[in-house]
Amino acid sequence: FLLATYESSDVALWDMRQPTQPVSYAQGDPSCPAICSAVLWRKVWISCAGGQLKMLRLNRDGGLQASSTSVQVADAPYKEQSNEANYQAEKRGINTMAVRPDLRLVAAARWDRRVELFDGKTAKS
Repeated sequence: FLLATYESSDVALWDMRQPTQPVSYAQGDPSCPAICSAVLWRKVWISCAGGQLKMLRLNRDGGLQASSTSVQVADAPYKEQSNEANYQAEKRGINTMAVRPDLRLVAAARWDRRVELFDGKTAKS
């Protein structure tokens, strides 16, 4: 199986033996563009450009749950300033995620050069 996450935050689960249509599809929140995703214990973790994390559940039959759950993320410890006039913004986005081999930990690499760790079972930072 292959999980595809699109910028629209839609998620599709594909069976590569029958690639003409996805096995399952879930529509995401267009106000939260997706950057990357990871799969952990029947849960699909989706990171959004604004720094939010959403989680979808995978059913036993490979179907995706229609609604997502928000994951509590840590506050940004600072705001980075640029030399450009009137520019100050939090860099909350997540560039990539990785799952530890024992499936107990998810690491999220943030745009502000931080790595945030999440418990795989409780989804807490």
